[in-house]
Amino acid sequence: LCLAVDASTARIATGGMDGGVRVTDASSGATAREVSLAPGVWVEHLAWWDTSLVCAFGKRVCLLDTQGEVRVVGDHPSTVAGISVVGDRLAVARFGAADLWGLGPKLEGPTALEWPSSLVSIAWSPDLRFLAAGCQDHALHFWRMPSRSDSMMGGYPSKPKVIAWSPSSAWLASAGGPDVVVWSFAGQGPEGTTPLQLRAHTKNVSALEFSADGKILVSGGRDGLVCVWAVGVEAPPMARFEVGGLIERVAISEDGAWIAAASSEGSIAIFRR
Repeated sequence: LCLAVDASTARIATGGMDGGVRVTDASSGATAREVSLAPGVWVEHLAWWDTSLVCAFGKRVCLLDTQGEVRVVGDHPSTVAGISVVGDRLAVARFGAADLWGLGPKLEGPTALEWPSSLVSIAWSPDLRFLAAGCQDHALHFWRMPSRSDSMMGGYPSKPKVIAWSPSSAWLASAGGPDVVVWSFAGQGPEGTTPLQLRAHTKNVSALEFSADGKILVSGGRDGLVCVWAVGVEAPPMARFEVGGLIERVAISEDGAWIAAASSEGSIAIFRR
């Protein structure tokens, strides 16, 4: 159901419907550790925090360390819809709020950032100045940190389940329909500005990823199309590839030369720019 990669140590963590988490060494293919968190639960969200894993299932979030020890972070009032970890800050999306935690030897939190809607996606900006969340009410909501002042951008045709920050935190790409909507967070932020609308997909966008240098954005859609966009301009895609199926994830190599797309049909397509 979920996958998280620790590129620094070439470890891949996966969670599934069996209530377990498995960590695999990508170099050898060997299983580094395997832990059953709870029988009968679905592990739906994973994120690396240093050498530990943040795992979410149902209403519970916990930490799994290198020895396989499980430490409960907290039980939330409603089902966890998403998690985001940057540095030692954890954000948890749920109905009615984003819950903030400080990770470390002593857990801090939660602090609830309330919003009268169900949050369906969540992402810290890399510089931790903003926290963005897609909402059930077809809007994108964000909070400024540390003041926690908030704002929203509406008008999406459906729930913005797909959001991605550029490495510099200057751009936030989002999708709640077939268009990629990109907001500028440079200067005073997006209020009162018009976002870039990138149009090429014929069905809802299902995956977004910025390159490491922040110069290109890759999108994948339910139409099986993968598009490569120049960041900061409203123009047709620089390149487009027909993959087929529903594009579940897209990825860009560190040097930006290679693009990979994983399809619901069970294939991974790799393209050279």
